[in-house]
Order: sequence, then structure tokens, then C-alpha cells
Amino acid sequence: MFKKEIPIFFSIDDNYVPFFTVAAHSIMDNASTDYNYKFIILNDGLTKSTEKKLKKLENENFKVEFVNVNEKIKSIENDLSFRLRDYYTNSIYYRIFIPSLFKNYDKALYLDADITVVDDISKLYLEDIGDNMLGVITDGVVNADERLVRYTKEVVGADEGLYFNSGILVMNLAKLREEKI
Repeated sequence: MFKKEIPIFFSIDDNYVPFFTVAAHSIMDNASTDYNYKFIILNDGLTKSTEKKLKKLENENFKVEFVNVNEKIKSIENDLSFRLRDYYTNSIYYRIFIPSLFKNYDKALYLDADITVVDDISKLYLEDIGDNMLGVITDGVVNADERLVRYTKEVVGADEGLYFNSGILVMNLAKLREEKI
């Protein structure tokens, strides 16, 4: 029987493997068996031992794929460097390459690796986002703090109350490609 595949993207480096492993197990423990899932790990060069360790997560319903985006990020690295805070790495930008690199998918999930999933992830994937490019969650903490609201408005350019958590995204990849985002 053919099962629909749900692509779930993460951006990690070797230091984030413990966090990703927790996220992966929480997804796997709660996932519906009605679907197949693929963890697509965007990276700039994981060690072979890390890849081997993460491949052990695979089972009948879950596959793991590694995609090195090093060349893509190098092409825009100079443009990004002034935007990074000292505790961010370039990996926060990997998600912007998903639409152009994965034309075989029209929809996908992007999740930060430092999360725990407490319900069936297919419910989020199946959420109807219509013609919207992204399904997002506004960030209640940031949007409730006057200093952070000012920061998001003046530095990020987000209107008050519209700053969202970019670590949990339902991505309409077809629409993002159509709009050349």
C-alpha cells in the first residue's frame, strides 16, 4: 500500500545532534502509521559518525536524508553576516533554500531541532494553509514585550503583533516558488 510521504526539514550541525535526536524521537513516538516520513537534515558538513548515528533512526515509516547546503550558503554569506547576532550561525538561513532545492515537494514542514512534539506531526502537515506561503504561529512572548515589539518593528520590520516563530513552519513550497521567494 502506498503511503503519502511527509517531508520534515531540520537545520543542524554536529553540536545540535542531541537536540535533534530528542525532537526526532518525540515525532516518531507520536506519529500516525498512515504516513511515511522523511527527516531531511540541512547541514554544512556533518561528520560521518553523526550521519551513521542518525541513520539508525530509520525504520519502516521514517527515513533520514542529509543535504549539504554549504555551497548555497557560501553564495550569500557576505550578505548575511551583518544580520547575525553573535549566538546565531548561518544554519538559521538554511530553511530559505527549501523551495528551490526541493522542487519534488509542494508542501513541507520546517522544524527547529530544539523542540519536542507531543502529538501526531501529520496533523500539522495536513493543516490547510490555502494559498498562503507559510503557516506560522505568532510569537506571544515577543509580541507581548514592549521592548521586543519595538525591536521587531525597528530592526526586523515586522508590524506589531505579527512577529512569528520561524522554528515551526508549514511551507507551501509551490507558492513560494511561484512568487520566487
